Amino acid sequence: MKSINRYIAHPWGGILGRLMPGLLLLLACTGMARADDKSKPVPEQIQSQLQELMQRYQVPGMAVARIGNGRVIWQGALGRRNSTEPVTRETVFNVASLTKPLFAALVMQLVAEGKLDLDENLSQHWVDPDLADDPRHQHLTPRILLSHQSGLPNWRGERKLAFMFAPGERHEYSGEGFEYLRRAVEKKTGRSLSELMQARVLAPAGMTHTSMGWDPAMDPQLTQRFDQQAKPVEMGDKQRTPNAAANTFSTIADMGRFAAWVTKGAGLPDNLFTQMASPQALHDNPAELFGLGWKLAPLASQTALMHDGREAGLFAQLVVLPQDQEAMVMLTNSTNGELLRRPVIRLLLPQGEALVKQIDKLVWRYIGSIPPAQLGRMSGFIARSPAFTSTLLHAANSMLVQPSDLAPERKQEAADVIDQFVLDLFEGRLDSQRAVQAIEQLLVQEENQASLKTAFSAAGAAAWLDLLQGD
Repeated sequence: MKSINRYIAHPWGGILGRLMPGLLLLLACTGMARADDKSKPVPEQIQSQLQELMQRYQVPGMAVARIGNGRVIWQGALGRRNSTEPVTRETVFNVASLTKPLFAALVMQLVAEGKLDLDENLSQHWVDPDLADDPRHQHLTPRILLSHQSGLPNWRGERKLAFMFAPGERHEYSGEGFEYLRRAVEKKTGRSLSELMQARVLAPAGMTHTSMGWDPAMDPQLTQRFDQQAKPVEMGDKQRTPNAAANTFSTIADMGRFAAWVTKGAGLPDNLFTQMASPQALHDNPAELFGLGWKLAPLASQTALMHDGREAGLFAQLVVLPQDQEAMVMLTNSTNGELLRRPVIRLLLPQGEALVKQIDKLVWRYIGSIPPAQLGRMSGFIARSPAFTSTLLHAANSMLVQPSDLAPERKQEAADVIDQFVLDLFEGRLDSQRAVQAIEQLLVQEENQASLKTAFSAAGAAAWLDLLQGD
C-alpha cells in the first residue's frame, strides 16, 4: 500500500525543466505502467469516465486497481498528489480504516496457526486499565472485537474508555475494539503489530511498500490531502503510529495485491475464510452485517466483502467478491472521494450495479435502526454533507421510488435527478435547507420522533422527485 520508490528531482533546466511536472502528470493520467509491472494500465474508456468524475467533484488525485481471476489485471493513477506532482502507482496514501481488514487477516492467520482462538477470553492477556473494574471486559473475545460488537466507542478521545453496552448486545463501529485486540495480541505473542503484520500479511500478499504507521522513507511519495474545496489540509500523517484500526500507509500497487490475495483465500483454511466472510451477530435482527474485519453485502451468488477508509482529506474503498475472484480498490486524496464511491463501484466491477443496490438496502436498514428521537434530529447533520446526502437519497430511490407505481420513465430518470441535486448542493447552487426538506420527505414524524417511510405512492414519489428538481 505504501510505495517507497524514491522521488528523484529531474536535473534539466530551461523550458524542459518547466514542462517536466506537466509531462509527468500527463503520463500518470494515462495510466503508464512501470516496466516491471505485468498489470495493464487503466482502460482508456474507464480512465476518461474517472477523470470526468474527478473534475465534477473536485478530487485532485486518485488511484484505482481492478482484480480479476485472483490477480491485478489493471491499475493506474490519475491527477495530482500536490500542487505540481502527479499521482503515480508509487504514490503513498494513508488508507485509514482499510487497516481493519488488513489487521483482521493477521488475526485469522494467528487463529489458523493455533496461536489464538476466536472465542477466547482476552482478559488473561490484556485488560485496559479504564475497564479493569467493569466485569464486562471478561466477555471481550477476538470474534466480538473484529465484528464491532464490543460495546466500546469508536474512539475514546480525551474521555475514559467505557462500555456503551454489553459485549454482543448489538453492533457499534469501534476502532477502540480493534486497538484493544491489538494490545492483547501483542501481549500474547510478544511481537509488535508491525512485526506480526510483516510476517503474516504483508510478505505473503507481496506488499513491499506498506507501513503500519508513518515511515519517513515514504516522505517523497506521500500525497497531500485536500478538503471539500480542493484546498490542502494537514492531518498530521507524519506523526501517525502503528494502529490496528487506522494509520496504514500504502500504494495502489500494494492494495491491489492485498485484494488479489484475499480473492484467493488469504492463505486461510476454507472454514476460517468462511467465518471471516460470514455475519457474526450474536444478537437478533442486526442493523448492520459485519464479518470479521469486513462489512458484508449479500448478493445473489455470493457475499461481497467491503471496507472504506474515511478521514478529512481522503477516502478509500475496497471491495472483494471472493467467489468470482473479483475485486476493486480506490484510493483518493480528497474528502470528496466519497462522492466517487458509487459510480466507481459500478464502473469497475461486473456486479457493481447489483452491489450498489444492495448497499442502498443496507443503508436503509441501518438508518431505520436509529432510535426515533435521534433520527428526527439527523436531517441537518446529513444535509451538510453532499456525500451523506447522496448515500441516503440513492437508498430512498431504491427502497421507495423504484418499488412504487410511478411511471417507468420517471423511475428511470430518478438516479440522474438525485445526482444533479447532489451536484447542485456540492457546488453551492442549493443550500443545505433544500437537502433537509428532501430528507424530511422520507420520514414519518410525530412530535420529536421520526421513522423512515416504508413506501411511496406514485404521487408521493413524483412529489419527492419534483422537490429535488425544484418544481
